[in-house]
Amino acid sequence: MEHKIFSLILSTIIVLSSCAPSPIPTLKPTITLLPTLTLPPTPIPNYYSDQDRDGLSDQKELIINTNPNQVDSDGDNLSDYDEVTKYFTDPLKTDSDGDGINDNDPEERREYTHSIRAICFIPPPYDVEMMNDHFQDVVALSEEGGGLTYEVTFYPDAYHIIEEIPIDETSESYGGLEHYLVSTPLMNFDDEMSRETYKLFASKEGTTDLDVIKNMYKWTNKNVRTMPNASGVGDFSEPFLDLFITEDDQITFLYTPIKFTPQESYTEWDLTHLVLGKECFYNKTHGSCGSTANFHSTILRSVGIPTKITLRVPIANPNFDDQKALLDNLSSFTRSLLTIDMYGVHFLVEAYIGNRWIRVNNYEYEDNVELMGSFIKVISFASWRDVGFANSWGYWPPYDLIEIAEQKPIHEPIIQDIN
Repeated sequence: MEHKIFSLILSTIIVLSSCAPSPIPTLKPTITLLPTLTLPPTPIPNYYSDQDRDGLSDQKELIINTNPNQVDSDGDNLSDYDEVTKYFTDPLKTDSDGDGINDNDPEERREYTHSIRAICFIPPPYDVEMMNDHFQDVVALSEEGGGLTYEVTFYPDAYHIIEEIPIDETSESYGGLEHYLVSTPLMNFDDEMSRETYKLFASKEGTTDLDVIKNMYKWTNKNVRTMPNASGVGDFSEPFLDLFITEDDQITFLYTPIKFTPQESYTEWDLTHLVLGKECFYNKTHGSCGSTANFHSTILRSVGIPTKITLRVPIANPNFDDQKALLDNLSSFTRSLLTIDMYGVHFLVEAYIGNRWIRVNNYEYEDNVELMGSFIKVISFASWRDVGFANSWGYWPPYDLIEIAEQKPIHEPIIQDIN
């Protein structure tokens, strides 16, 4: 039957073609497909995605059921990040222990973690807002006596979750941080240096912001020498702990660190091997902590990572026995955290990594407090000309401990380490 129908159709086409002078248009078959059922794909959070920029990736927020679009899911004025990694309270409850007091209360914050509270004094320069960071909470008590008397609470168990970001994508996260990316008189990188440091530390495909830090450490530890100043006395004699820069950005004099004694003369060697970041990079040298912080900051900014320089001081002044005696009532573990050293004043870099300011020490980044002890951060700055330690510090070091006590946690942490 099918054969006959086909023959009839073919005959008809032949007859029509012989009668019509114009060509017959080509017939295209129409194929109709039955609709298929398409299931929506299961959403998989981008490993690097952090929509609310709170430091917790969307992936981790999915794990702990917090809102990836809100910094503070439960509205208690503590960020999800701080509740998970600093206070260990419940990021989904405004009152974790149900006692009727908000988790943001200074005493409630301490109930789920080990803490150390002290009252201290520091002369200018200081910045109370900057003193509050991931490892310490600070409250100003008075500004009498030529300085700040303040209450500081340390959280020794706090840690960082570093959600590293591909270096080629980081600029999207740097809005408002331009001040921490520019070249300065001492962090004096230029385009040529930027090309070299990018090639050294960031050119490999897939390199993240944290990889840049690690690559810098590897290169520094292998190639860079720690130098004394031109006098050759030793590392702590290098004239870098403070300096004065005039309005036209000319260095007029430097200070030695022990008593901030004015040093009105310095050598070209000091500048090119201890002070100026670009020259130190090419000479592969730096001095002690202040010089090293400037060196690291110059390199990281040249690659395109925002940086601050931070000053930290020990909690007690080792020159006074009564201050050291205050530590005797603390547990041996807590005393081991509280670094007390004649040369304890310490400069280091804070770098903006994974949407967080992370402390970058001389030889490693700090994702917990134990790496450097419970030093007190007193100020961070984008440029050395923003601060003037010698104007108020005088004899070094001028910080004081007035009282101190520790508190063990009352409750078990709500969320364990998810790093």
